[in-house]
Amino acid sequence: MAAITLAGCVEGYPNNVAPVASVESMSQQQRIAALNVAGKLHYLEERWRYKLNKQCELRVTQGEWWSKSHSEWIPLDDVRIVRGFDRSDKTHDIFLETTQDRGGRSEPLTLLAGANWADVVHVFSLAQHIQRDCTQSA
Repeated sequence: MAAITLAGCVEGYPNNVAPVASVESMSQQQRIAALNVAGKLHYLEERWRYKLNKQCELRVTQGEWWSKSHSEWIPLDDVRIVRGFDRSDKTHDIFLETTQDRGGRSEPLTLLAGANWADVVHVFSLAQHIQRDCTQSA
């Protein structure tokens, strides 16, 4: 009787669900692709797009391509990834803050804004691993 019960437990799960790759084992291209999926979550007020070049500069684009959008490249070797909480709408944000004064950017660059907790934790992890692999390969 126990074998029948255990076999029945398996039937409730969908067969077409792909296993989720660990952020640790992803390639940089897979991590950027995962960031781009997160950047177009249905509940976000704006769309976010990401690209990584060979110099380990991350391009963050905020907004739609057909309307006014803002795009900026930031070197990952001198940033700190910071999570924030927006009390007004109870959402989470991620920022890239420069750690060295190179005579350029002083304001933090928003990596993602308006996300729920689970999504921001995933994006935060992706960003940390992208940065780690960039600095280790340099």
